[in-house]
Amino acid sequence: MRRKIFRLKFFIKALNNFLSALTPFLFFFLGGYFVIEGRISLGALVAVLAAHKDFSAPLKELFNYYQTLEDTRIRYQEIMAFLSKSIQPLGHAQPDNTVPQEAGQFERSKQRYPALSLVGQGAIATS
Repeated sequence: MRRKIFRLKFFIKALNNFLSALTPFLFFFLGGYFVIEGRISLGALVAVLAAHKDFSAPLKELFNYYQTLEDTRIRYQEIMAFLSKSIQPLGHAQPDNTVPQEAGQFERSKQRYPALSLVGQGAIATS
């Protein structure tokens, strides 16, 4: 599987390099022919070549964005598959409706030390 990915990766890189080198060649070849024939002016050919030169940087950035997007999507799927396998479903939680039979530690301390009880004493002032 990894070998297929590397082959595809290097094929895409080679194709990109080939097309990057072929496009200016075609512009010069066909553009020169059209200039000789009089279909376009030399200035138009120079403008097309300049636009092509400036067009490759945003296109490369767009390709990098989509590459990052796909990498992130694949990593998310892998993580979710891992988590769905590793997390075992727990039993249903039962509500605790039982009434305590015995007073808790705080309740017992209020019985021993009535000064700890704040009920009916109003607001607590801090300074």
